[in-house]
Amino acid sequence: MMFYGEAATIRSMLSAQRGRRILNIGSSCRHFYGVVQDHIWRDLLAPLGAADNEVINLDTKAADGVDIVADATAMPLDDASMDAVICANLLEHVKDPEAVIDEARRVLAPGGVAVFSAPGAYRIHPDPIDTGLRIATVEQWRDLFGDGWQVIRFAVVFDRRADEPIAPNIFATVVMARKA
Repeated sequence: MMFYGEAATIRSMLSAQRGRRILNIGSSCRHFYGVVQDHIWRDLLAPLGAADNEVINLDTKAADGVDIVADATAMPLDDASMDAVICANLLEHVKDPEAVIDEARRVLAPGGVAVFSAPGAYRIHPDPIDTGLRIATVEQWRDLFGDGWQVIRFAVVFDRRADEPIAPNIFATVVMARKA
């Protein structure tokens, strides 16, 4: 699940990326990001690709549009092999979000950036699990990151999904960070 404005916010945060290798952790499949929530393709992935970036989709399930099948806590990638990382709305679905964040840091090249998003306030949505993790403030992101990251941009996105009415008490947070 990704809000419309969330896709645009992530794209904006990564707009300086040209000719880069971008890892999309927890990407889901082409049917999901291209049909079910086509704004993910239209507003985020297609523009990144049009800027000569190589977007590499990683998910735990083998499916069309998934380039690497792996657990986000043990990715089969070399250290410092990615110029940027996207990890959108995954952390609330894993048992150890810190391990995912540490693994993202491991594969990120020096000077690279990572963009993470999570619900700030949203209903529990098991797919297959929802641990209840909600991150509403930049301070909560900093606490989750620990000392390994420097937050360089933060946004709160009040938006809606295609199948839900706008509700002011539902929002996501997006943070851009680089290795400290």
